[in-house]
Amino acid sequence: MRLSSWLGRLASGLFVLSLPVLFGTLSLRWLVSDVGWYKAGFAKYGVSEPTNMAPAELDRSAGEISRYLLIQRDNVDIPVKVGGVTIPLFNEREIHHMEDVQKLLSDFYNLQAGVAAYVLLYLAVGWIRHRGGGWPLLGTKLRWGGALTLGLFAGFGVLSMFNFDELFLQFHVMSFDNDLWILDPSKDRLVMMFPQGFWYDSAIRLALGTGAQALGALLIGLFIERAFSRQTSAAIGHPAGVASREADR
Repeated sequence: MRLSSWLGRLASGLFVLSLPVLFGTLSLRWLVSDVGWYKAGFAKYGVSEPTNMAPAELDRSAGEISRYLLIQRDNVDIPVKVGGVTIPLFNEREIHHMEDVQKLLSDFYNLQAGVAAYVLLYLAVGWIRHRGGGWPLLGTKLRWGGALTLGLFAGFGVLSMFNFDELFLQFHVMSFDNDLWILDPSKDRLVMMFPQGFWYDSAIRLALGTGAQALGALLIGLFIERAFSRQTSAAIGHPAGVASREADR
């Protein structure tokens, strides 16, 4: 196998593997930026009562937390009114854990940027290399990438539904090198505001959002493959195509 052919296969394989990462991180960023999702969770799980915070104060805090997790705010020292008194939303342990979470999300955002850059570069080089005629190959890669993503995140969704607590625990164990994530739901507002049920709902939404993108890529890939397959069949059946085959004989 020639080196150029080997490199082409490697580049195509990386493109296919990049799609699950790209779709997953896009869904993650969308989730983090959706303040309405936080507010809906606060209402669903009755967060106002254990935190002793008014719904309006919780909603304002949701926006500030989202900004912090999107790296649009330098610190998570958010003042809130509780019982008519202005106090910090989080204690020192919670703040340090949120700093760890922000760093982890920053790594995901950087990964997303790198993968997106590679996907765009692959498409641009492929377009130039095939002089705009690489659509069937692109369709195949999109189909493979979409199918791979659906398989991975369908498995994640099923595991979440049946064993979410263990998945959630292992995620924290592998993602953080300290125990700051172990908080007390009787006194730590971070756990009161975002109980286990909220994270379960978020995991399912993450899987569904990623699956929707993957399904779109799969369907687009199939459409491109079939469209160009019909064009190729029509060209072969065209009189000019028949004459060309006769001449070749």
